Amino acid sequence: MLKILKEQTANLHQGVEQSNDAGLIMEHSIGLEAYRNLLQQNLRAYSTIENYINEHSDRLPAQIKQFVSTQKSAVLRKDLAQLSEEYETTEISLKQKPSPMQLIGMLYVIEGSMLGGMMISKHLPKCPALQEIKEHHFFGGDPKVHVARWKSFCATIEASDYNEHDINEAVLGANAAFNVFKQTYETPLVVS
Repeated sequence: MLKILKEQTANLHQGVEQSNDAGLIMEHSIGLEAYRNLLQQNLRAYSTIENYINEHSDRLPAQIKQFVSTQKSAVLRKDLAQLSEEYETTEISLKQKPSPMQLIGMLYVIEGSMLGGMMISKHLPKCPALQEIKEHHFFGGDPKVHVARWKSFCATIEASDYNEHDINEAVLGANAAFNVFKQTYETPLVVS
């Protein structure tokens, strides 16, 4: 299932990656304001998805519930507080009641995103405009912990059998999560 999820979401995933300012971190050219905006945009997306999954977590199989959390939103709030920033918390509305497989697809996106965050974290110290920031929480943490969690997630998913309908539902959920990120990155932040 994970292979099909990756293949079926590749185009949208690439589009989302290109629609945000994380590439400026990789080029070491991001400014502090762009970094704040990136954190705020990520908070909006992760908060939307994590809260939605939490709200419907009773629909998930017991072995998957261990991956439900609001940890990514929490560390984004920590980063923004460190920058003494007020931030937008308006979530994107996800009205549809999801199937368990759609929730698994959404978890696939947010769990997998931390692997990209590990790559980005290696470039933060090389960004001149971010030198004053002592610790990065979202683009930080222990890489071994992130990799272990991802491997555990993958093993848990692959331990079950899925039919074509299940996989299609998971792809729908993953695409919905990627669309939350896409919408977030394409919508200007409201300045309070």
